[in-house]
Amino acid sequence: MTETGWLRDVLSRRVEELADGDVLILDESSSIRDAAAAMRDRGKRAAVVRFRDGSLGIVTERDVLYKVAAEGLDPRS
Repeated sequence: MTETGWLRDVLSRRVEELADGDVLILDESSSIRDAAAAMRDRGKRAAVVRFRDGSLGIVTERDVLYKVAAEGLDPRS
């Protein structure tokens, strides 16, 4: 299959075919340290964050690396 054919094949798939149904969901009060540990323990690169108002967000390993570690922030907060 050509490179273009492979890309066309992937882009024509439904999200459900590629998504991992084992979603890590964290409460908004979780510390970054707890989130990173949970992602490590579950082998996840991201976690969904559930807020009190019912809205959802996402935190990724890149967020932890760039926004916390690289800035020298305390991951326990």
